[in-house]
Amino acid sequence: DDDWFWFEVPRTGAHRVETWLDSIPDGADYRLAIYTPAGSLMAASGRPDSTEHSLTLRVDAGGPYRARVWSPRGGDPWDSYRIRTRVTPLPSADLALSMRVQTIPTPHRVFIYQFYVWNLGPAPATRITLVDTLPSGVIFGGMTGLAGWTCDHQGGRVICRHPGPLETGGSLSPLILRLYAFSTANHELPNTARVSSTVYDPDENNNQVP
Repeated sequence: DDDWFWFEVPRTGAHRVETWLDSIPDGADYRLAIYTPAGSLMAASGRPDSTEHSLTLRVDAGGPYRARVWSPRGGDPWDSYRIRTRVTPLPSADLALSMRVQTIPTPHRVFIYQFYVWNLGPAPATRITLVDTLPSGVIFGGMTGLAGWTCDHQGGRVICRHPGPLETGGSLSPLILRLYAFSTANHELPNTARVSSTVYDPDENNNQVP
């Protein structure tokens, strides 16, 4: 049979969940797994005949999680092992993105998009990525204003990265994208961009334009 253990993760913000087994009897082969509140497997770990099994996960959604301990050799796990869980809040950085569009009425029409990224906090943001999905039927004319940014044009997308850190209340150098279109329409092209970082973002509603 398996042993199951419940632990609660707060429902506000992201958390680091560390779960580990120790004091495993010599020769025992135990495995450890973590399941979401909905019952889906998140991760499993186990090293045969080891003295410690551990899992470290980032959890963005709170609720009652479960840890499972079992032996692949069959039978009940021994009662002498110990299981411990530590739940630690992670820093969060609320990134926001805005876009300004300018149209130059040339024969082929030039569209200039200016992207602005700033951090609403409370923690600094690092390894920031902006992905711009280009409209169809345009010619990529380049990116400017790249102070601290590195950008690549890959097919129908432009991917820009900034190492950070971007402190709370700060903004990055604007990115300026130039596109050429052969359409004579007067409306703006449907250009979509999104920003993210490696730090947990508590509000992703302001990460995308339009």
